Amino acid sequence: MSFHAHGNLTSSSKPSPAEVEWIYSDQLVWVYFPISPGEKICGVWVLTLPGGLATVAIYTTLGRSRIFGSYQESEHRSDIKLQRLNGSPDGYVKSIYYNDLRPKPTERDLRLAVVSTKETTVAVPEDPPWPIGKVPVAGRQIGQDWFHSQAILKNVQSIDTCKHRTTGICLGILLHYEDSTREALGQWRFDHNIEVMDKQEVPHQINLCLGYVESIPCVTDICFGSGVDDPRWVAIAMRGCLVWWFSKLGGLVVHEDDTL
Repeated sequence: MSFHAHGNLTSSSKPSPAEVEWIYSDQLVWVYFPISPGEKICGVWVLTLPGGLATVAIYTTLGRSRIFGSYQESEHRSDIKLQRLNGSPDGYVKSIYYNDLRPKPTERDLRLAVVSTKETTVAVPEDPPWPIGKVPVAGRQIGQDWFHSQAILKNVQSIDTCKHRTTGICLGILLHYEDSTREALGQWRFDHNIEVMDKQEVPHQINLCLGYVESIPCVTDICFGSGVDDPRWVAIAMRGCLVWWFSKLGGLVVHEDDTL
């Protein structure tokens, strides 16, 4: 795995995902975790899977968390080795140091270090919070790794979309909330086609067109506003929680409606 920090000029951040894929592989999956103003990272773990592959989990002062790796079913988690690098007494994380992508498949060791403030005590769980749920049946039948993302749909002010630059399928969305926080669902890549919603255009409904690309379920299109009269389209009200399972090209969406 590899980390890439984005500043204000996100579209010009280097190296771009396309450049990394040209060097290493075009089968990489990109996990975007936006940090909001005032939000700080306070928990960091290294997760080593059986066989030596490792990934990283983080936890923030807003109670948000992300595991930068594919979803692991609950029955397989006991075999994962956890190493916490930053916890409650360590304060906030100032810097993260790591060894970059290893070009050879046999070079699996991930080495990670953090620099902390040590100025205050913050609330950090002992273990990284695991997502609740299971990969949908349609995803398990394919036999590939799936990544988990979820977001609350209440108080969403606007939604930006990320579409594949050649196929046009929707890779993911970026939700902007009334309190200026953000959350990403699915993949988010600045080197693909980004469509920014006008901040005055508050979304009242998400319409998703569900289909397949190379026999992999995905979100082939997305729009907002009134529904589309087509059985392939699904209308999602702006309430509850939206779970977006994603892979290299695939996308499976589950709406957990809190009114049900």
